[in-house]
Amino acid sequence: MNKKAYCDYCDDFIEFNIKENQVLYDEIFDVNYLGTTCFCKRCSNKVNPDDIEILNMKKANDEYERKIIKPEDIKNLLEKYSIEANNLSNILEWEEDTITRYINGSKPSIKNSNILKILYENSNEIVNLMKKWYNINVF
Repeated sequence: MNKKAYCDYCDDFIEFNIKENQVLYDEIFDVNYLGTTCFCKRCSNKVNPDDIEILNMKKANDEYERKIIKPEDIKNLLEKYSIEANNLSNILEWEEDTITRYINGSKPSIKNSNILKILYENSNEIVNLMKKWYNINVF
């Protein structure tokens, strides 16, 4: 027996074709990943069988986890520049506990992760941010 999925356009459960290794985008994780898409055999519109959607979500999550900065790297960043977590959050104009939450296991967005990676890899960036913050908040 062939698998079936509900097709919104046909308003019925229909057999579907599978295309694997498609470059897909996940809006929640903000990542591209290789996943599987399925198409109704009757009308060719996309269908979303639950088991394939779960596998795609796992692949998107795996890609997200691979891309984001790790808590240990954030700790190393703080040590590298001798800065407290709350101070770095303030300098970046984030909520004061953001860096602490990331260190404790909360996951940063890809955008915030990339900012932290740039700061870790390029000391000029953090020095410039610190100078800017210091001038605004002290003088």
